[in-house]
Amino acid sequence: SNTLLMDLIERKVLKHANVVITSRHNYLRSKLKYFDSVLTVSGYDPEHQMQHIQRFAEHENKPLSSFQPLIDRMKDQIKDLCSNPLNLTLICLLFMEDNNLMNTRFEIYKSLHHFILQKAGSRLDLGLDEVESSLLSPLAKLSFVAFQNGNSVLKDADFQAESCDVKKVLQLGYLTQKTTISRFDARTRYSFPHKTFLEFLCARYLSETKEQRKSWMNQP
Repeated sequence: SNTLLMDLIERKVLKHANVVITSRHNYLRSKLKYFDSVLTVSGYDPEHQMQHIQRFAEHENKPLSSFQPLIDRMKDQIKDLCSNPLNLTLICLLFMEDNNLMNTRFEIYKSLHHFILQKAGSRLDLGLDEVESSLLSPLAKLSFVAFQNGNSVLKDADFQAESCDVKKVLQLGYLTQKTTISRFDARTRYSFPHKTFLEFLCARYLSETKEQRKSWMNQP
């Protein structure tokens, strides 16, 4: 959405300037043709994975030895998962909770999702079924609609349309709130910390709505 940055990349302004940009892999895909050099980081190697776990252990004030079962598994069964920094962080968080290890990204997100619901239910004094029906299901539907429309943020009007309490939904931990104040008004947006969380909720919504899933899969 930054038109000045796009003009700079496309050399419409300051065309002789050197521009160095870091970005997630998908964000600038349509603009790569304007760069003379493109460098890609494809993932953590074993050395960086160990450094990541060590920093995580230090942050949590845990001895590195307590993560030894995870470190042993990193050499074979979950080697590919651990090459992704986000997945490795989630694995560490879940391992610290119950010493359980997952073999697939789906298992990671499923376990994390259950963990999130438990924590939200405890904070809001609600049962898991009530959290699912009153908070998570509306959020999953809104996520799917946003994804279909090419959006990655939600607005207050979206929650009002679903008669959903946005303050309680924020307790789930799936969204972060950001308010932009201009000279004339203040706009609040709710975004996902990572795109994969949006995709996970979209998949969850499709798995529970047979007709919607059928319609979506038949789209050209």
